[in-house]
Amino acid sequence: MFHRGLPRLSAIAFIGPSLSLLLATATAAQQRSDQGGFIVRLGSDTLAVEQYARTSTTLESQLALRVPYARRVHYLATLDTAGHIVQFDLTMRPLATGVGTPARGTIVFRADTADVTLTLGDSTRQQHIAARPGAVPLSMFSHALVEQAILQAKRTGGDSVAFDWLALGSPEAAPSYVVRRGKDSVAVGLFGSPLFAKIDRRGRLLGLDGRATTQKVVVDRVREVDVGDFATAFARAEMASDPMGQLSPRDTVRATVGPAHLLLDYGRPRKRGREIFGNVVP
Repeated sequence: MFHRGLPRLSAIAFIGPSLSLLLATATAAQQRSDQGGFIVRLGSDTLAVEQYARTSTTLESQLALRVPYARRVHYLATLDTAGHIVQFDLTMRPLATGVGTPARGTIVFRADTADVTLTLGDSTRQQHIAARPGAVPLSMFSHALVEQAILQAKRTGGDSVAFDWLALGSPEAAPSYVVRRGKDSVAVGLFGSPLFAKIDRRGRLLGLDGRATTQKVVVDRVREVDVGDFATAFARAEMASDPMGQLSPRDTVRATVGPAHLLLDYGRPRKRGREIFGNVVP
């Protein structure tokens, strides 16, 4: 109720700044909606670290990786009002001299296609690729993008949601899925094998077990990780010895049994401190 001696305009002017402050605070909170980090391990080895920030309109991430050689990756994804990625811009630079080639790429997602531009050194390639609505970019060991796929699936309300992965440089999108396994867990497809993810009620990724895939990694969520410090350590380790290379380098075994000549061509994984039989191999 207005005081008789106080004009209505003055009363509105009095409450206006408080309302503006509340709206500004709510907008700021929406713009810094989430951030966190991930540490990717294979046995006793740390393969990658990631720090990301997500708002209602963007997803930005910084990574340091050791595989197959030490490098830094930065990407910025633009989100539409439905929370889907409509543009993805990535840059990659090697951390050691003479190892690897700098790269940058862009994916622009349209209704059912994606326009891809990839530059490796001085060479640029453009592609026009079929991709279903809601396709998600795939970047090695970026689990903020795995979380993106989970969040998109959660918004649909379905227990099983199909989507496409699209990696820069790939000639086609790879069909995948997010399947609910319980109140706090989902399975996410990675080239036909499941990543088992633990999530919170909002759908944020809390941890991941990739031992059912060819990558075999375990991922932990942390509040913050210093990507720069890890990048320096990865570069020093590489300069002191050699690049880590492929996780399961190629090897062959030949044998002759009677008239038969046998050749086994396989990937030779290292233990890296893991218990293989009974754990990695049930």
